[in-house]
Amino acid sequence: MPQDTKPGRPRTRLAPGLLDRLARQGVAVPLLVADAGYGRSVSFRLALEERGWSCVMAVDAKEVVQPASAVPVQPGQGGLGPPGGG
Repeated sequence: MPQDTKPGRPRTRLAPGLLDRLARQGVAVPLLVADAGYGRSVSFRLALEERGWSCVMAVDAKEVVQPASAVPVQPGQGGLGPPGGG
């Protein structure tokens, strides 16, 4: 990590800034590869997406992945007893 970074900041917060610095210097990174430590960080993944950077990263098995076109659906009554909990 660079010496001029603030101590205690998570790497997932530092990395986009460091990558921005490289981009300003004309270094083009065609694809970023990251481990699950970065993959579990929603803010890191969104930062890459906002910048239009392609990436491949590991994620924890508990992560739920949906296509961008997915629409949330509330499932119908599925429990025991009458609707509304009454």
